[in-house]
Amino acid sequence: SGLYRAPFGISVSSIIRYRSATPYTDWAGVDLNGDGYKFDLPAGVSHVNTLRGASFSQMDARVAWGMKFFSNYGLELIGEVFNLFNSKNEGGFVGNRSSAAYNQPSFYAGDPGQGEQRLAQLGVRVTF
Repeated sequence: SGLYRAPFGISVSSIIRYRSATPYTDWAGVDLNGDGYKFDLPAGVSHVNTLRGASFSQMDARVAWGMKFFSNYGLELIGEVFNLFNSKNEGGFVGNRSSAAYNQPSFYAGDPGQGEQRLAQLGVRVTF
């Protein structure tokens, strides 16, 4: 993250997040050994978390302009953009070999509170 205080009460900031691909398990999706458990590892897979999903990257940006008045009061106008470059962040990969969605993402991940798409918001902050 970073913050730049420009002239005339303007501030510009950003947050850049990156995460490497997360592991997930390749599993058969059927009971291979008759124990009633359908999460058996298929032949040739020796341990869990052998597959990798996709990495995650997102940049959020903020521009704000602030001013003071009456010595104790302030006003700040804010513009923010989340997922500025509209990154497509795949997540929740399916490791079940018997599923039609095998090796495919089950959702697209962004900030947990906003989803994957680019979002913008405007705001006003009053201080006193």
